[in-house]
Amino acid sequence: MKKALHIQIQAKDLPKEGEARVFPISPPRLSCVLVRDEEGSLHAYLNECQHLPIPLDGGVGSLLVDEDGLLVCRTHGAAYRPKDGLCVRGPCIGKALRPLSLHEGEGSISIVFEDTPQRMSS
Repeated sequence: MKKALHIQIQAKDLPKEGEARVFPISPPRLSCVLVRDEEGSLHAYLNECQHLPIPLDGGVGSLLVDEDGLLVCRTHGAAYRPKDGLCVRGPCIGKALRPLSLHEGEGSISIVFEDTPQRMSS
């Protein structure tokens, strides 16, 4: 059985073009990355590197974006494209970040995280 968790993010807190922001998901050990690509589209991903299951931001709450606009894991340097989460450089080339559903409302964005109860209880 899957459970869904919803995060509401106000428009003023959304990343600008070429930026990425980290937002917590309950339970506290999970978080998501919200990124705006070079075309201005928003994308949401689980904040978990595909090389090792650790947060891309290294737990500091901010994400590195390199000169090419790629999201960079602070631990091992894996670099992911914002538009599809695909790793294009580093130890996990060809793997992709786990996308999360985005729903735009009036003045805010909702992100939906669905997972099994075993994962959510960790």
